[in-house]
Amino acid sequence: MKVLQINAVYGYGSTGIIAKQILDEVVDAGGEAYAAFMKHRHTTDISSLSGYIEIGSKADQIAHTIQSRLLGEQGFYSNRATRKMLSEIDKIKPDIIHLHNLHNNYMNIELLFNYVREKKIPTVITLHDAWFFTGKCCHFLYDGCNRWKEKCGKCPRQRKEFVSLFFDKSEKDLIRKRKLVGENPYVYVVGCSNWLTSCAKASILHSRVVCTINNGIDLSIFSPKESCLREQLGLEKKKVILGMANKWLSQDNENTYKYITDNMNEDCVVVLLGCNKGQIESNKKKNVITIGFINDRTELACYYSIADVFANVTKVDSFPTVNLEAIACGTPVVTYNSGGSAETVDSDTGAVVDYGDYISLLQQLNRILNDGKLKYRDRCTERARKFYDKKEKFQEYLGLYKEILENNI
Repeated sequence: MKVLQINAVYGYGSTGIIAKQILDEVVDAGGEAYAAFMKHRHTTDISSLSGYIEIGSKADQIAHTIQSRLLGEQGFYSNRATRKMLSEIDKIKPDIIHLHNLHNNYMNIELLFNYVREKKIPTVITLHDAWFFTGKCCHFLYDGCNRWKEKCGKCPRQRKEFVSLFFDKSEKDLIRKRKLVGENPYVYVVGCSNWLTSCAKASILHSRVVCTINNGIDLSIFSPKESCLREQLGLEKKKVILGMANKWLSQDNENTYKYITDNMNEDCVVVLLGCNKGQIESNKKKNVITIGFINDRTELACYYSIADVFANVTKVDSFPTVNLEAIACGTPVVTYNSGGSAETVDSDTGAVVDYGDYISLLQQLNRILNDGKLKYRDRCTERARKFYDKKEKFQEYLGLYKEILENNI
């Protein structure tokens, strides 16, 4: 079996790691693994690949960005780069093409999906967000917009996401995606969460949706870790609430951040990961510790392990791997009920509260902190082993490939 994965990145970032881990399973099963990704963006070991394609150049990506901003239509430029990629795919002759994120100013989806139809190549799409079935946006929940169910237009995210300065092409682009993707008999759509799959079934992709396959994580990395981090951070006598800065410090969560940090117990501290320099320098709260980006995943597992609870105050998430990583490290999770985040936990491994209900959020954080982490640790690690082991989860893709190629689906 020859499998080609196409994604903006390979081997790093959430989708890049997922793409690599799926191909690792292909190799372990005796198949041939190929990857295509944006040029200058891979920073990982590609030695296991039978071959790879670097898509476009920095100049191509800049040109795509400018065209998209001026004219709209994200994903319909990069003609030269896409044609060159397709000529390389002709040489590989893959049995399966597997697509992830194409909305990063590097791909012409019209050329790609017309090629898939012409060559009759079975093509799996993993939905990591909603872009494949909306006219423009990745996350319609930001604005509570459901126009994608019928027709887009008057897009509330015209200048918020994949900025289009002058033209709203969302209605036109949704029509084009319906023809290219939703009516393409060689396309098979997989959601990474039940929530996202259910959205796809209500969209232009409804006839192409086949199943849900949750994201998996590497349990050899994400497991309870012993470290000196608590001592280094001066947290020996503190209860640690861990969170990600991009959620906690977003404009959407100003009230959540203020309420939690103003009202939590004196023996608690919030540790935020992924802070930029400005966020670190501007932090004036004594009960908040701001940490920069953690690129080393073993170090990240150490941070999850020292936490008493992980709080994901997300407004939009399809199926957050940070929740899975925390649970795998034995740390219970409290999350807002938004998108697919609530699917990652149960009452034995954390709690779910309505989005924006920061009073209930603090109540649940306090309840878990009072219970003590030991009550949850084994249940958390067991849930991770049972549901989120990358090897088992990504074997499901190999099973899907086989079903497709044997025409059983």
